[in-house]
Amino acid sequence: MRHTADLVGSVPQAAATRTGAPKLPYLCAGSVDYPHASRTAAYTINVHFDTKCRMTAPNVSTEGSLSHSRWYGWEQLKTAKDSKANTRALRVAAPKSCEAGSKHRYKGQARFYVSGPEGKGSAHVYNQNDSEITCAKH
Repeated sequence: MRHTADLVGSVPQAAATRTGAPKLPYLCAGSVDYPHASRTAAYTINVHFDTKCRMTAPNVSTEGSLSHSRWYGWEQLKTAKDSKANTRALRVAAPKSCEAGSKHRYKGQARFYVSGPEGKGSAHVYNQNDSEITCAKH
């Protein structure tokens, strides 16, 4: 299961006055999947941050991180970011190598941004495992 949120934001005041409500036309959503053992790289935990828009958006960017649980709280392991112009989709991944046999709970979280002449919007989404993941070859 992925956690998803719509990217909501503001439009220039003149446009908001005309339309009566600050809505972006791109209809974008950001989602974070559950952190998981990578299916392509041995001894790696991975998480994906996806932005999908119904219309081409002038600017889409994502900043995300992968963390694991420690006795004192969450420890950030990896950050990743990317941006793309004139697109309907953007995927950012944050893979991190792990010690064979180690067990942790993991959390992925990201901030999603979209902007253009009609305004800008953002959303924050996270997803975490309630049970531990064992670091394995695949």
